[in-house]
Amino acid sequence: MSFFGINGAEFLVLLVVVIVVLGPSRTAQALVAIQHGVTKMRGWSAQLREQLSQLREQEQAAEDSALTDLSNVASATDSLATATADINSALRELDPTQLDPRKMIKEAVAEEMKAWMETAHISGMPSEKQQHENH
Repeated sequence: MSFFGINGAEFLVLLVVVIVVLGPSRTAQALVAIQHGVTKMRGWSAQLREQLSQLREQEQAAEDSALTDLSNVASATDSLATATADINSALRELDPTQLDPRKMIKEAVAEEMKAWMETAHISGMPSEKQQHENH
């Protein structure tokens, strides 16, 4: 196993050289400084993990929001397609000849005349046929 390209035997040799060069008192100070450095690095690592977790949560929330928006757009598109189909169906059923004002007036007058004729016939007035037969 190697750490920074140093295997176990090389590490022990370096450790012995550092102890001999620094001496016992300075070695203790160096170990305390290393311990503080490792503690700071652990704190930074924890902060980095927390920030990364928050970023992932924000990314997930944005993705969920985008999916919800996409679903809403799809639903609105379906509603629009249904409305368009209904309009197209109504337009296909529309007969422009029925919208001729002359024809509409003629039919309305004919209906009113028929209604008057039926009313006159019910009230005992002779119908056109009876008047025509009498003459």
